[in-house]
Amino acid sequence: MKKYLLLLLGSSCMLASKAQQDDSAFIRKIANEILTHGKAYDDLRILTKQIGGRLSGSPQMVKAEQWGLKTLQAINPDKAWYQECMVPHWVRGGKDEATAFYQTANSGKTKESTHALDILALGNSQGSMKPIQANVIEVADFDDLEKKKDQVKDRIVFYNY
Repeated sequence: MKKYLLLLLGSSCMLASKAQQDDSAFIRKIANEILTHGKAYDDLRILTKQIGGRLSGSPQMVKAEQWGLKTLQAINPDKAWYQECMVPHWVRGGKDEATAFYQTANSGKTKESTHALDILALGNSQGSMKPIQANVIEVADFDDLEKKKDQVKDRIVFYNY
């Protein structure tokens, strides 16, 4: 009886191994077909180069939706349609502006100057309702910040990479 059980167990392991090899070969065949005849890279190029960034609520998101429906309809599926859904999006409020005020000393005289800064606030960034004033400390990277961690309290940290 033990001989038959071992024989049955051994043959089932061989069949499982053969099935795995067949599955692996079939998956490789699908992958090769996609790589040689697929349009994924072409579609990705259209989405990134022609349509651009697709933040929720943006015109590019709407353009991408229209492109996606048209692309799906071109391959003749049974059905393709827009599905409405709620999408959170961020709307920029107010102006993104910053001005640096600085002092320079030359021949015993102090001169105050201002310089407009280019800035960008990212989605859900919390702005300040009043001007922020603090001394600036310059760091090159996170390692430099770690070295200067005792000096950054109550200062604006400027990453100058």
